[in-house]
Amino acid sequence: MDSATGQRKLTPRGGMPSSISRQKLSSFTQREGKLAVAPSDQCDSGFCDDEELRSRSMECDDKEIRSVEERTENLTIDDPNTDTRHPSLESNTEGLSRNEELYLNYAQRNDVRYLLAQEHIRSLLFHQDEDGDTALHLSIINMKPMETDAIISIAPCRECLDINNYLKQTALHLSTITRQPAAIRRLLEAGATPDIPDRNGRTALHLACEQGDLDCVKEIVRPLNDKRWNDEMKERIYNMLHERDYNGFTALHRAVFVNSIQVVNYLVSIGANVNMQDGKSGRSALHHAVEAGNLAMINCLLYDCKADADAMTFDEVTPLHVAAGRGMESVVALLLAAGADPRLTNYEGESPKDVATSHQICEMVKFNS
Repeated sequence: MDSATGQRKLTPRGGMPSSISRQKLSSFTQREGKLAVAPSDQCDSGFCDDEELRSRSMECDDKEIRSVEERTENLTIDDPNTDTRHPSLESNTEGLSRNEELYLNYAQRNDVRYLLAQEHIRSLLFHQDEDGDTALHLSIINMKPMETDAIISIAPCRECLDINNYLKQTALHLSTITRQPAAIRRLLEAGATPDIPDRNGRTALHLACEQGDLDCVKEIVRPLNDKRWNDEMKERIYNMLHERDYNGFTALHRAVFVNSIQVVNYLVSIGANVNMQDGKSGRSALHHAVEAGNLAMINCLLYDCKADADAMTFDEVTPLHVAAGRGMESVVALLLAAGADPRLTNYEGESPKDVATSHQICEMVKFNS
């Protein structure tokens, strides 16, 4: 407390000396006539109180997430310096002036990005903690879409969006794991790399398919059908459809494993190879569906996706060999109805009839030979 005036001395956050701050703020008031700075008994930290945060959180939970265009329309920053992606070399005086302008713009517009755009804060946002997570990672993990948008918008460079934590997860991986399609779109539009693998060799597309999350899948592959993206980006996305993880599985295989018929149909419709072999044994998606005895998925692959009923593994085993050898009568009938050839032999010269485990399967195979 000031003993002479009985008033509390306030020091604005951001590292500005109080004397310079008062001088600059008062001069701004005289020039513009828009803002009056008077002594106060309270100090606003610049962030919402708990009650406001709770209300905002409830709004995000109750309402459908708006598109990125809508959410960013009202968050436009007029100051071109706040949107620069390459920090410029400024003198201390210029930096101080810029920070003051950011403070005042925040006071007028209540847009937190003005505070985050300060150089000393901007650099801290992409420092990694003991787990390798940055502020961007944490905002995604904690499901804070407004904060995520703000941090993405002031990223110093595109490479900052691709920083991975110590589990080799990027912001795009985390957005997919937490099922936030709006964050995925925002990251890709800001320049995030779509096909970085995690510690298991899985891209964001693998993770989305593993969860059967069609909304996230659509956002990840959106550049394929969006004219705003260049040919290089389209090619990267298309190649990602056929990339194998460290277990040898493609995104389509992952979707088959979780019985996500919607995702399987969508991936094939945008160009995924339905007959792609896995990297370990050469099994196709149909082989995996047959081994699981999943009649609905088998029907989807054969009739909706036009999978090859006679696809072979590395040792020339067909899906019919698998079904006959495991005594799956219904699956054998479905494969034969789809045109599977019972005369094909495997690497050891065995036909499906030779490996059949029941008399009824032998009769079905013999009848269709």
